[in-house]
Amino acid sequence: WLIQQCLQPGQYVVVDLGTGLSPIAEAVLPQASHILVCLKPERIAILAAKHLMAQIDRRGLAAAAAETHALMLAFGNRAELPQSAIEEFLGHSLVGMVMISAKEINQAVNEATAITRVSPAGQATIVFKQLVHQFAYV
Repeated sequence: WLIQQCLQPGQYVVVDLGTGLSPIAEAVLPQASHILVCLKPERIAILAAKHLMAQIDRRGLAAAAAETHALMLAFGNRAELPQSAIEEFLGHSLVGMVMISAKEINQAVNEATAITRVSPAGQATIVFKQLVHQFAYV
């Protein structure tokens, strides 16, 4: 109900569903036109993302026209595996790889605000804006 109330013509609603498939996630995912699974450049996180995407597919939680994407978020460290290896393992392309400094993360957490507000000209903000435009015109 809340998602439906937020939808306005020409507007987008972004929902952070946390990790795993909670009852809330199961209710929201069928309404999504794009699903963006964010993961860290760690083997266990990549495996968890693969399982999450498989669960979404297997349980039919994505709308018929919805696309599932993966985004690598590196917090102060680079991915140790090549992007092509990650994509092959996931079975999905990475729409981007974003490096976010520990300073930016700490500031966002301490201010209880989005990383895009902490660093409006930062790489993460630029990538998120690019993704919005990419998803809006698909």
